[in-house]
This record gives sequence, structure tokens and C-alpha cells, in this order.
Amino acid sequence: MSSIDEKARILQNLHFEKDAIGDVINKIEQELIALVGVKSEGRTKMRGDSYSVMTTGKLTRKLDVSIWESIKGQIPEEMHPVRTKVELDLSKLRKVEELSPATYQTITRAVTEKPAKVSVKIEELL
Repeated sequence: MSSIDEKARILQNLHFEKDAIGDVINKIEQELIALVGVKSEGRTKMRGDSYSVMTTGKLTRKLDVSIWESIKGQIPEEMHPVRTKVELDLSKLRKVEELSPATYQTITRAVTEKPAKVSVKIEELL
């Protein structure tokens, strides 16, 4: 067995174990949530003899931009709960790099690059 095969098999087995452990963790967490309870937003805490368990309920909220645009004039501007986020459009940046290297060089003065985590994908050959 080659070194690649050996390391790939170990990694694959560890991923399977990680998934199985994750399933058990999720099951036990759900059982604790059933025992302790959970608020839609906020914390709930209960104590046992040896452990204290706290659950934290959260809600996610998403803005429907088209509805917001139609109603925002009815709300005082200082009460607008909406902000605009400026972020990099990576596909457009790559296109600029391809079409106009000089413009790209100017833009990159405002862009910080750092290596991201390298991904490893294994595929069992049959």
C-alpha cells in the first residue's frame, strides 16, 4: 500500500468516525434541550448534581429588500435598521485582472490577500 493510500484511508476512516460522533453529539444535545428547555431568543439554564447546562435560543432574520424599499419612506431615517455592506466581488476582480492588468494593480492596493486553508479531498478508487 502506498503512502498516499495509507494516509487517505486513515483520513477517510477519521471522517467517518467524526460523522458518527457528530450524530451522537447532536442526539445528546437534543435530549438536553428537551430536558432544559429553550427560549426562542435568550438563555435557559438548569443545574443537575454535577453539571449546569445552558441552552441559548436564537432567531435568524433576513431582510426582504424589495419590501423594505417600498416601506422605508414611512420610517424615520434614524430608525432604519438596515445597513449597506461593502465587500469584494471576487469574480469581477478576476475579470478585471484578466482584462486590465494596470487597473487590477491599482485595485490590489486596497485588497489584502492571505492563504486560506488548503482543502484535501480523497476519493476511493474501485
